[in-house]
Amino acid sequence: MIVADAQWTQGTDTFNIKLPRDFVFYDRSYSHYAYNSDGSTMKIDGNEISSLGRCDDDSLWQSGQLSPTQLSLDDFHTVSLFFDDEYWGGGHSCAAIALIYREA
Repeated sequence: MIVADAQWTQGTDTFNIKLPRDFVFYDRSYSHYAYNSDGSTMKIDGNEISSLGRCDDDSLWQSGQLSPTQLSLDDFHTVSLFFDDEYWGGGHSCAAIALIYREA
């Protein structure tokens, strides 16, 4: 399963995700992308997962694994995506969480 969000204007957007206990999770990963940005940050429950710096007319990308502590079972987690577009305009930022799982 892939859960994704995008921010097309300066500011922060959030979504909630909950991993049910009756599934076995083999992988929890994230991807964070920014284009033409003064900076972008992805957080889970207020904890920074990824931070991308300034990219004028270019893009930056980062991905990695999430630990069971960062995305624990049976709890709602808030994923936030901040996009800074103060000076350049026309950019955007995206965040995604990919889960590999099966029913227990």
